[in-house]
Amino acid sequence: MKYFQKINLTKSISFILTLVTFSFIINFSLISKGHSDTYVICSTAPAGTTYTSGTDNGKSAEGAILVQDVGSGDITSFSLASSPSNFNVGGNNESCDITPDKYKVIIYKLGLCTENPFRQPSDTHTNTIGADLSSCSTIFDDSSGKEVILLPGGEVDLFDEPIIIPIGSYNYSYSIFNNHVSLQHTQKFVSVAVSDGAVGEPALIKGYHPTSQVKTLDRGTVCYTGKDNSGNPFVDTLTWEIDSSGVSGGISSLHGHDLPDMFPGTPKHTRYRCGTIDEAAAGLDWATTIVNSIDPSRRLVQTSVVGGNVQVDSFDPTQFRNASACCQRNSNLPDLAQFYNLLKTDNSTLATDMDTARRILLVQINNTPAKISEDTVGFKIRFKTNNAINVRIYQEVDAGGENRDEILHGTKMQMNAPFLSFQTKTRRTRGAWR
Repeated sequence: MKYFQKINLTKSISFILTLVTFSFIINFSLISKGHSDTYVICSTAPAGTTYTSGTDNGKSAEGAILVQDVGSGDITSFSLASSPSNFNVGGNNESCDITPDKYKVIIYKLGLCTENPFRQPSDTHTNTIGADLSSCSTIFDDSSGKEVILLPGGEVDLFDEPIIIPIGSYNYSYSIFNNHVSLQHTQKFVSVAVSDGAVGEPALIKGYHPTSQVKTLDRGTVCYTGKDNSGNPFVDTLTWEIDSSGVSGGISSLHGHDLPDMFPGTPKHTRYRCGTIDEAAAGLDWATTIVNSIDPSRRLVQTSVVGGNVQVDSFDPTQFRNASACCQRNSNLPDLAQFYNLLKTDNSTLATDMDTARRILLVQINNTPAKISEDTVGFKIRFKTNNAINVRIYQEVDAGGENRDEILHGTKMQMNAPFLSFQTKTRRTRGAWR
């Protein structure tokens, strides 16, 4: 006889033969455990810090990313949290990985697996080998998708009716999400005086403007996700694709969203706004990252620089990838590993190109299994995102007399991959999750 556990959000406990009714919670825990080889964790201002001058004079700068801008060709303006007095991080491609204020996903399926679903894919754009979910028990299935807005430390009830989980030990899990992941975030910046290390002076960041390239305008101490001047939310792809409609096979939009006509980074192409604290509060909105291809190092749009300007040379669909190798790891979460597939809207078939890629299948391998027994009275999924987004800021070496080494430029705010953990509560340890 096969045993099952029945989960109900009424949070009552009852027994019907071998069925156990218990609560199920989806929990989102944004964690930041310091710098690793994968993440750039920048130092931030402590509690009690305020801006001492400028438009935001007297307002809180707690949590602001610390910047020390000395100019004179020095473009390493940031310090790591692990070495806050050493401002040696910066350059054309640096970012700070941070905790977002809000993170929005659409969930279609969740399940637990007894066997490893990984199957080695071919490293081609025509790969047909996906994960094998035959050993998995699906515990959530909504073909329309359930939108969930996740806050740091918050909890969300995922289920509206009872579900059944077979009793067993599960080292593997799978989840299917919409590949449009949205975030909402306000990030403050504050400068550190070169002489004494004091904080509080405004640190001005160059943000979005629809037309202006003037590097000293459109700056602010606070940068935030919002909309452009046409009322469109900022949307980017994981592989930084841009408008390639001028070349054979190229595209100007993806899934109904216009692609930028230049890589984020030059001022009028920055993908977030910067201004005052009050402007950020008034203009805050969602920004979206489309996971358009699994391998971010393979850009489908091929470009070159001619006369200092980026030009699109070709569009190469063979760079698309619908499956990752196994496995992706995070040094701060050593017991977890992941791999991914991109799926079509049927939530099962592998995508064949960027246009048909509409879902992310995330499979996670857990060294510590989730154990479901007759004594289980609670089950919780925690979404752990170690520095769930990165805020990209850069400086350039001085060129053309523009003092670019003295200007902090924004690029975009982009999602990082989440990690999941599973916790159960048993009848004997009702008061503790583990």
